[in-house]
Amino acid sequence: MRLFSRHIYIGVVLACLFSCGQGGKTTATSDGDTLKLRHAKLLQIVKHKDYCEVSVADPWKNDAILHKYILAEKCPDGDVEGTFVKTPLQRTIVFTAAHCGLFGELGAKTAVAGVCDKQYIMAGWVRGLPDCGNAMNPNIERIITLKPDGILLSPFQNSGGYGKVEQLGVPIIEAADYMETSALGRAEWMLFYGMLVGKEKEARKMFDEIEENYSQMSKEAKMCSQKTPLVMVDMKQSSSWYVPGGKSTLGKMILDAGGSYAFADDNRSGSIPLSIETMLELNHDADVWLIKYNAGTDISLHQLSSDNQSYSKFKAFKDGNVYGCNTQYVPFYEEVPFHPDRLLKDYIRMFNNKSDSLRYYKCVGL
Repeated sequence: MRLFSRHIYIGVVLACLFSCGQGGKTTATSDGDTLKLRHAKLLQIVKHKDYCEVSVADPWKNDAILHKYILAEKCPDGDVEGTFVKTPLQRTIVFTAAHCGLFGELGAKTAVAGVCDKQYIMAGWVRGLPDCGNAMNPNIERIITLKPDGILLSPFQNSGGYGKVEQLGVPIIEAADYMETSALGRAEWMLFYGMLVGKEKEARKMFDEIEENYSQMSKEAKMCSQKTPLVMVDMKQSSSWYVPGGKSTLGKMILDAGGSYAFADDNRSGSIPLSIETMLELNHDADVWLIKYNAGTDISLHQLSSDNQSYSKFKAFKDGNVYGCNTQYVPFYEEVPFHPDRLLKDYIRMFNNKSDSLRYYKCVGL
């Protein structure tokens, strides 16, 4: 009986989706008002009288659309193309900590029915939610039981699709915000997410404040900085040292905070795998070293040098300008994507040799 009821549920959802015009030719953008986005490059939002049309550009293919959505309380009349999402969402499955954090701040906690990777999410209100398993291998049985009206997850290049999740007939919201090329561009996606859960005004107010704070701090940092410190990030993992590309949000944020970055001219927005020899060649005289890690205890300089003797060859190590962010208890991944101003403040202080009043990092001791 349980198996039979699940099949009925999936069939009903599929019928609703396809009866709402998914896949038809659109004429919607001709009579709508395009929302002017100031920073986001991968997102286009067009408002119509009875619905909103959202296009997500494919980060990995020029001039291609990754996904198009039609947001409305009911299926719009006429021939429109895109995945229909009945808004506001009431029972969303969220695969990422960052979006859980955002929904919580927007006052949309009740719109989240379940989460993936629950053990890595620090927000207290999430503890009472069902755990839907690993984001890379979600618990399909549990997701079906929760009867979601939307699934929010992060797309990846050459992922090959979403497996059984796609077969549920539930709208998949592809959260490609992490592929934006500026911190404010990524944060501006909160306007889209706010629309999904009926919190557009709250999202607009929040973003305007973040934008103002970020822009003002960046301007002051570049004007007041007496030097431009060379900044290196992260550490060797397995056989490679992965660093953010020059077009990534974190790569560009280093520049916004008044620092310099050895890979600033790189055109990639994702991670770059490097050998430790290459890192030594390009960053041996780095002034500041920023490390994110997840561990039961805070890392030390002694532990770093014990793990790899090459670490002690960097100038930042010798000068004691190594800063660590232990994500086991620091809500870095929950906050930073939609609050880049908070991280920028940390960056500016560290780049000016001020190790007090930091939100995410602290100076690594012996």
